[in-house]
Amino acid sequence: MSACLAFVLGIWGVHQLPVLPFFSTAQYLLALGFLCLLLWRLPTWRWLSFGIVGIVWALYSSQTDLAHTLKPALEGVDITLSGTIVSIPTQRSRYQRFEFAVDAQASGPFPRLIRLAWYQSTIPVKAGQRWQFKVRLKRPRGFMNPGTFDYEGWLFARGIQATGYIRSWEGNQALPAPGFRSTFHRTRQTLYDHLREQTQHLPFAGVLIALALGQRQDLSEAHKALLLTTGTQHLIAISGLHIGMIAAALFFLTRRLWSCFPSACVSLPAQKVAALAGLLGALAYAALAGFSIPTQRALMMVSLVMLSLVAQRWYPARHIFSVTLVSVLLLQPHAVISAGFWLSFSAVAIILLILRGPPSRWPAWMRVQLGLSLGLVPFTLLFFQQVSWVAPLANALAIPVFSVLIVPLVFLAGLLITSVPAVSQLLLWCSDQALQLLWHWLVWLGQWGTLSLPSLAPWMTALAMIGYLYCIVAKGIPLRYLGVLGFGLLFFAKPSRVDEGEIKLTVLDVGQGLAVVVQTHQHTLVFDAGPKFNRSFNAGSAVVVPFLKAKGIQAIDQLMISHGDNDHRGGAQSIVAQLTVKAVSSGEPERLKGINSTACYAGQTWVWDGVVFEVLAPTADNTMTGNNRSCVLRIQSRGQRVLLTGDIEAPVERQLLKIAPEKLAVDLLSVPHHGSLTSSTPAFVAATSPEIAIFSTGYRNRFGFPKATIRQRYQQQHTALYNTASQGAISFTSKADTWTIETYRSHAPGFWHDREVLPASSQNRP
Repeated sequence: MSACLAFVLGIWGVHQLPVLPFFSTAQYLLALGFLCLLLWRLPTWRWLSFGIVGIVWALYSSQTDLAHTLKPALEGVDITLSGTIVSIPTQRSRYQRFEFAVDAQASGPFPRLIRLAWYQSTIPVKAGQRWQFKVRLKRPRGFMNPGTFDYEGWLFARGIQATGYIRSWEGNQALPAPGFRSTFHRTRQTLYDHLREQTQHLPFAGVLIALALGQRQDLSEAHKALLLTTGTQHLIAISGLHIGMIAAALFFLTRRLWSCFPSACVSLPAQKVAALAGLLGALAYAALAGFSIPTQRALMMVSLVMLSLVAQRWYPARHIFSVTLVSVLLLQPHAVISAGFWLSFSAVAIILLILRGPPSRWPAWMRVQLGLSLGLVPFTLLFFQQVSWVAPLANALAIPVFSVLIVPLVFLAGLLITSVPAVSQLLLWCSDQALQLLWHWLVWLGQWGTLSLPSLAPWMTALAMIGYLYCIVAKGIPLRYLGVLGFGLLFFAKPSRVDEGEIKLTVLDVGQGLAVVVQTHQHTLVFDAGPKFNRSFNAGSAVVVPFLKAKGIQAIDQLMISHGDNDHRGGAQSIVAQLTVKAVSSGEPERLKGINSTACYAGQTWVWDGVVFEVLAPTADNTMTGNNRSCVLRIQSRGQRVLLTGDIEAPVERQLLKIAPEKLAVDLLSVPHHGSLTSSTPAFVAATSPEIAIFSTGYRNRFGFPKATIRQRYQQQHTALYNTASQGAISFTSKADTWTIETYRSHAPGFWHDREVLPASSQNRP
């Protein structure tokens, strides 16, 4: 077990590196052979050799995968590719999105798997089809903010080495698609199409499809939110629980039926036949789910158990667990950066530790349920910054209902959907009825909400897990319940506060848009909410809310939406719905549909914790609309001056130069309109003369912001320039007359992120 742990930690340690060192294959082999030979001769430290193997394997596989990442020179240029669609496409009104396995290229390393979108296409594509496309690609890129989802890490773990879209071209055409891979994906597409047809009128169609095929794009936002609130979201992912239950059900059913034929048992024991049936069932369910990473883990563990039964050799559970863990990381070393890896293996480890304990007056299922609910809290807080209060109660009923009733029915329906569609439809209807009954229970529990805590450091998670394991493992040791102290530290983590009279200003990375969080000693202001991209994805729920919760902020004292354009107001409704917002104001309050807001206007002032806030625009007699109705907010801390400008253009800049020129000179400026040519006139740039200017733009945005002319104007004022597109979230903390500056992309863990160097002239610049 110690060797397995060393192997895992070795791989995990490599994935914490900000930059990956480069070694040749010969150097890897030489180092591996020499160190392993040296340590193998030292029996006391033999376990360490497995850690070194883990390090070398992680370095080698990571270096190999990074070599296939799209080269910067190929970004934004037209490329003609052929390949196979290897995922069931997500179909939306405006686009289709899917994963595309590229055919082998003749010239150098090229992405082997890319994620493509096809906009305004009238041709529905299907999994398993082979196509020729003209595409424009970019390197894997996502928003980079503390406490938010690491999209770049998600792409890297899935082996996706570029993203892009399909260009309009008469040569886009389907090609012949022979081979097993195409047949496999076509089969899954066929099952998906049949499932959608048979469940189109069922209230829980999205849940049923997710349980059958692992496809979650049909889940409604309401269903996702309730599952998250009640801590039952794991039940709709095809994982160890579901595959294990199918394997167990087939094992016991087959053994019972086979035992009814004594003559057959003489030539082939019932236990062996049952084990093979369980293995085939697990394999079939994993195939339905497309052999996703969670199903690979579960399938491997079930396979080891069933094969040991066939071989009539019983291995300790800890050995099976260790072999599965090592095997998964040999196949998928990047799995260590996914939450699912840690949650699933931690859950199995906790179950094994609880069941191996001495008999208790508590039923085994109750001990396991309570143990899992507590044991997974550290990882849930680490990855999601929240834990459900009601998860034990919700899962106490939901797990048996899913495992014993819903999952077997859905699995059987998936197997029969093409051969006996009438029976399949009946099974799906029964599953939907069971879900409706269970949903009433979950809705009632969901009203109690979740507990949100500040983002945890990995060392706190490790300490909490050690304390928890000490409580459940150290049987008979005096004072073992002191381990609760380590576990309890999770609930006493306090976010750091800004000093009285100072501010911490964070410009979040929301793509082409703006969202700024301003913290004083006891107050929080959010200026703009970023864009809304589609009905299920916006910067408010994806970036602003997770960032605030990671900082331990549950309430916003003032939400100021500069004006009504989507890239500034798009996330506002999600922020208001998920957090306590005490006041909302905007330059165009009439465009904030469904939000009770007031107008901002010049002359409004207030003081928080020694920091002065003043609105400079729009004036009360301003008859302009759109960008020129933007709220302009000036912030004066103990030694620093900040100006947040929204999207004001030249007319408002001239107006400010006329009515408030003495208030324009600032230390930090949010550049108007993302660096557009319509703003940042020479007179305005000269009047503000900021030491630091921030552009909030999207990576390779279609507008070409910030414009080169605008950058040059600020550079002529010797201004240090920052851009969220290249540096991620940027935090500025005032200290007297000095800024402490931190760019998230430069220090976030993970070598798969592009690194941007902090301008030398602006580090801790006074």
